[in-house]
Amino acid sequence: MNMTDTGEDGDPEQGEQAMIVVGICDGEQTVRSLIAGFVEQYHAETGVELRLLSYNTGEKLLKNYMLDMDLIFLEIPFRNISALKIAEHIKRQDSQVRIVFLTTVLSYVLEAYEAGASSYLLKPLSYAKFCRELSHVREEKDSFESLSFLEENKKGLYKIYLHQILYIETCGRKTMIHTGREDIPSNKQMKQHEQLLSGPSFARCHAGYIVNLRYFQKLEGSILRLTNGAELPKFEYPTVIMFVGVNGVGKTTTIGKVANWFVKQKKSVTVAAADTFRAAAGDQLNIWADRAKVRIVKHEEGSDPAAVIFDAVSSAKAKKTDVVLVDTAGRLHVKENLMNELKKMDRVVTREYPEAQFLKFLVLDATTGQNAVNQARVFDEAVELDGIVLTKLDGTAKGGFVFSLCKELQIPVVFAGVGEKIDDLELFNAEDFVEGFI
Repeated sequence: MNMTDTGEDGDPEQGEQAMIVVGICDGEQTVRSLIAGFVEQYHAETGVELRLLSYNTGEKLLKNYMLDMDLIFLEIPFRNISALKIAEHIKRQDSQVRIVFLTTVLSYVLEAYEAGASSYLLKPLSYAKFCRELSHVREEKDSFESLSFLEENKKGLYKIYLHQILYIETCGRKTMIHTGREDIPSNKQMKQHEQLLSGPSFARCHAGYIVNLRYFQKLEGSILRLTNGAELPKFEYPTVIMFVGVNGVGKTTTIGKVANWFVKQKKSVTVAAADTFRAAAGDQLNIWADRAKVRIVKHEEGSDPAAVIFDAVSSAKAKKTDVVLVDTAGRLHVKENLMNELKKMDRVVTREYPEAQFLKFLVLDATTGQNAVNQARVFDEAVELDGIVLTKLDGTAKGGFVFSLCKELQIPVVFAGVGEKIDDLELFNAEDFVEGFI
């Protein structure tokens, strides 16, 4: 199926067809075989792509697949589960599925309509009647908003509408489809998605993404608003910045670079080695402090990190230091006790240095993928984040999760790490970042 861009009226270009998913829930093999033959004949005559889903287990249909269909044929009475119950379920979900009841008894028809039926057909079913029902579906699907494809994975079968796709990315060996509602693992390779989404509504980016250009262009404005101008935190001195994040994202390295950045702004800086858990973390920060030519406050390994922060802010107050940068231990965002410790450190700064601006920056690795959004959500709940620092943007990863961060959590990106050297840190530029994807 070739995807295409749409005109101003939202209709696809001539020749573009939306896939129609036809379902059968019937106890008779003869009816299923008959409709399967109709599907093949209709495709051969019209070129319209049809996908047939046939089940004789009503419970499975009810729970997993029904809402992914455009047209469903149900027999009354149904042997395993009431067809009326299935219709009522579809109606409750406010689905656009067209329900056609197959029956030999007219007395069932009124009850069927009350349950949510769109139509009924007396058996035996003819090809002309089948085509008539499809014509109703096609009238409703004659727009870009109706173009779709099916994705089947371990969790079930998904009908994915093109207009709902925000972007598709490669996560290691897996491919993930990000929609406005959920993230769906895909069994298709990126090349297969390129073929499905080959029209100008989508673009393949060099960073391993396929993006919906309409969403992308809309989001670009959102990112620009979040990362330029008033949305960004304005540094007011004295200021304390606490850097948080999970293990291995580059917090200590980032603090060294940020310290150097403030020194270039003619500000005095103290760094606090509050990562007392990781072996040699204080020594590593000491190296970066020496490179940036700034003071460091640290305790012995295993000390209370809150005590380190207390000493650091006390020293900064006495020496009238402009900036205090706080390194913290990498925390698994699912570990409640570690997050509580982080809250304690937050309270120490608020209590001991109320006159200082207090900012909390989350450090995220650009290679993290969508798990970064989950990390940001939990850290934001714990300490109310003020900004994001993206690291490792010098590699092939491009930090596509920034789109979700800006959309869902409204947290601006402040700095971007673009290399391993002390000067390889930039104020985040949303326009350059967005353009880097195309």
